[in-house]
Amino acid sequence: MDADKFIEQCFPNAMFEFNEFLARYKKVGKLGFDGWQIVSEVASTVRKMLEEGRQNNCQDLRNKIIEVVTKSLDSVGIDRHSITRAYKHGMTEEVRDIILEIFPNI
Repeated sequence: MDADKFIEQCFPNAMFEFNEFLARYKKVGKLGFDGWQIVSEVASTVRKMLEEGRQNNCQDLRNKIIEVVTKSLDSVGIDRHSITRAYKHGMTEEVRDIILEIFPNI
């Protein structure tokens, strides 16, 4: 299944919200967001993707979420490797593990 079809079937609502964040980021630019704010937005998206993907019985969620989110962040120019801080309290272990894959230097 290609990426667009996977997104459409597995987590369309979570992706819609994530795309709204990406549009805000593109409009405001990197000076409008601190790194921790970006991580917070992504963590919220990841949590929603996991929930929605499970409800829709999707497979290989972890890897697909990492792939979709990293490509999306890269496409708007977010340097995932330069982000070194995040507030991880309140994140489940599963979300935290995915966040550490997406932002390897936090």
